[in-house]
This record gives sequence, C-alpha cells and structure tokens, in this order.
Amino acid sequence: MSYKNNQENLLYNNDLSLRTKGKYGIISEIYSINNSNYLAISDKGIYRYNYKLNTFQLIYSIQNKIIPIRNKIESRINDRSEFHFVDNKKYISLNVNTNNIDIIDNNIEYEINDVLESDINGNDFYAISKNKLLHLKRTKKGLELINKFPIKSTAHTISDYNNLIFLAGNNGLSIFDKTKEKIIENYIVDEFNTNAVYKNKNTISFGSIHGVYKIDNISDLERELIFRDFKISEPSRYIYLGVLIIIIILILFRKRYKNTNVTDVQMIANIKRFINKNLDNATLKMLESEFQLDYNEMNNLSKEFKPAKFIKERRIELTKKMILNDNSISEISNKTGYSETYLIKNKYKFLK
Repeated sequence: MSYKNNQENLLYNNDLSLRTKGKYGIISEIYSINNSNYLAISDKGIYRYNYKLNTFQLIYSIQNKIIPIRNKIESRINDRSEFHFVDNKKYISLNVNTNNIDIIDNNIEYEINDVLESDINGNDFYAISKNKLLHLKRTKKGLELINKFPIKSTAHTISDYNNLIFLAGNNGLSIFDKTKEKIIENYIVDEFNTNAVYKNKNTISFGSIHGVYKIDNISDLERELIFRDFKISEPSRYIYLGVLIIIIILILFRKRYKNTNVTDVQMIANIKRFINKNLDNATLKMLESEFQLDYNEMNNLSKEFKPAKFIKERRIELTKKMILNDNSISEISNKTGYSETYLIKNKYKFLK
C-alpha cells in the first residue's frame, strides 16, 4: 500500500497468494533505496520496486529464507549501497546499485532464525537459533561462534538497545544482558508479532496480538528493574537460607493444596474452562491471578498440560472453525483475541 494525503493506494495484492500464486510472492519487508526505489523482501527473493512505475525487478532469487541482518540496514544502504542478509546458511551482501552479490560467510554452522549486528560493536552479532541465543563475531573467515545461551521460551524476533537484547516470541518477551550474560525469561507474557519492533530515543516498543508494549526508559530498566548486582560475602550462609526458604514454600504449597481438596486434574479442568470462557483475552498473568498459581506451578500440574500452549491451540482451532463456518473477520477477532489485521494477513495459514 501507499498512503498519501489521507488516501490509500493498493500497489500489489498478495493476500490470496497461497491460492493464486501471487506473481511476486508474499512480501514481508520493504526498505527504501533512493528516490522512488525500494527493496521488497519476498518469499521468492529480493525485488527492486519502483514506486513511480509500479514495477518489480527480481535481483536475487531465494535459496531457503531471506533473513535481514538487523540494525544499521538504512545506514548500510545509504553509506555503502549494501544490503546484508542470511540465506541458506550464507552471510550475503547485496549491492543495491549493481545487484552484485558478495558472500561474506559461505557456511554458517547454525540454523539462523533471526540475527542482528550489535548496535554497540559492529563486529559482534547475536542470533536466534532454535532454543539458543548465539553470540557471533565477525572475522576474516566469516562469523565465528563466541558463546551460546539456552532460551527456555522460543523466540522469533531479536532486537537490541545498547547493552540489552530483546527476544520476542509467541509466548513472551525475554531480555538478555550482553555484559553480564544473564537472561530474564518472559519478562512480559503475551503473543508477540514477528518483527513488530520500533526503537526511538531511549525507548523501545513491541507489537503483540493484544496491543503495543512500550518501554519508556531502557537505562532505568537495566539499572533498576532487571539486573541488579547483589554482593554476597558468605555464600554458604545464603545457600542454607535459600534451601530453608524453598522447604517452607513447598510445605505451604502442599498444605494449601491439601486444605482446598482440589486435585491437579480438577485444577487443570478449571483452568481449561476459564480459558475457553475468556479465550479472547486469556493470558498467563490472568491465570496466575485467577487461580493463585504462578507460571511454574501451572506448568507442573501435568506433563501433558501447558497453559500457554493450550491457549494458542484453542485460538487456532476456534479460528479455523469460524473461518470454515464463514464467520466475519470481526466476529472471529472478538472471539479469539486475534486482531483483524492479523487474521486478514494469516487467514489461509489457519486452514493448513
């Protein structure tokens, strides 16, 4: 779409491309090159799009999946006419003027789902690879693995701001400190949209299916809310104290369950009923408040039951059922909690 003077203009429609095999594929991202020219990233490759002529020119054919190397994309294009991305385990530089390809790394060892160049040091890269966060460094031979860190919650989008890395996924937003190499899992619990990130002066925002989360002061977040330093002069004493506290908590936990006479099976049934009644806005935080159980307690009720997974599966099932019943997008949105924009964009994915 183009938008000017409060007028929308449809330039290319790939909404039904799964059925009609849209000529230029499904376009996921677009970047300005110069004047009226843009790079359009598609599941078929990279196109040079001319807005004035409304034409698409294929300048790179996809091999597997094009993953832009985030941060400094605009500055690379403006300063060096280069667009950097990963495709089929290769680090590639595309000259946006000549369309020439330069292979920087021909064989990246790990499968990359999303990657960025650190905004602090241009030789440092961080990437999501399955359930791991990778720290990579640029060398003459390509990208060298420096360290890897396990991620409990799956993530699809990586972004950073100075010393913090943000990992957004379908179950929540986690935060990693580059210097201390510590991670806070699911700092915000919600289903976040892929690549829905906006950074401004000391602020960062993330788009989810329920709205936008904005962190106003990242410096305060790092200093006061997440990674405080604790000075421990006598480790053994604190260990004993910690063990004692855990024992007391377990005793109280068992006592509470004994007094309420609610079995794990009954509790799971109650949680499922609550989710089904509140599917449009059900979150883990809401469940914690309603049933007075924290995230770990709910996950440990049964190996077969994970509340976050259940919410996601029920939304997908209901969405598919309502689409097949020809319910309107508005009705589906009200029942499932998905935004109308998200449903329109991903309508046919639900029917797979």
